[in-house]
Amino acid sequence: MSAGQSVQILRDSAVIGTATVSGTSWTFTDTARPQGTYSYNARVVQGSSLGPLGSAHVVVVDTTAPTAPATPTTYKD
Repeated sequence: MSAGQSVQILRDSAVIGTATVSGTSWTFTDTARPQGTYSYNARVVQGSSLGPLGSAHVVVVDTTAPTAPATPTTYKD
């Protein structure tokens, strides 16, 4: 990335923050995501100029624990 550029993060088409950039890599943690399906995009921003959106990445957040399996009642050796 060039000086003065940043990476803008969008969730479901709404800007939710700016990524942390290190060289040519970047990271972002979305801490406010309840259960559901979300579409994320990123784009480079320089000043007031917005770059094109990158490809969407779909993330499914599922916080429901699975049903426990039935307990066996007999064992055979």
